[in-house]
Amino acid sequence: MRDKSQKRTPVRFLTVFVAVFGFFAACRLRGDVRLPAVCSDNMILQKGVSVPIRGWASPSEKVAVDFAGQRKETAADSAGKWQVLLDPLHVSDASADMRITGQNAIVIRNVLVGDVWLASGQSNMEMPVRNAANAVQEMASANYPSLRF
Repeated sequence: MRDKSQKRTPVRFLTVFVAVFGFFAACRLRGDVRLPAVCSDNMILQKGVSVPIRGWASPSEKVAVDFAGQRKETAADSAGKWQVLLDPLHVSDASADMRITGQNAIVIRNVLVGDVWLASGQSNMEMPVRNAANAVQEMASANYPSLRF
């Protein structure tokens, strides 16, 4: 036989359910502008083409992207998705900050414009420089501040 203190009542269950649901709903309703993980500090954008910057926000939220003297504005669609297209950019080895604003603001620091290369291959492409011939000399003389990985 169960003690009355261990008995679950529908009212108690309903109270807990509403509290938990309310917490998660409030988190979802916050609506901060968000970006995909690929948009982060130290990124590089492709030169010479229109560059899409996209993310999420509250439905109909106004979003602005400021970068390299450009300001592009849009509003999130009914699903909360938004996108702007930056005009083609010129190569720059001087880093700049990108600012995305909506209900909140995100600043992506140290952004360069140049060539973006995607490489794929076999597992031997993962060889660290320290395992290469003349590794000590190569690492000591390496000075490539604009190279991003």
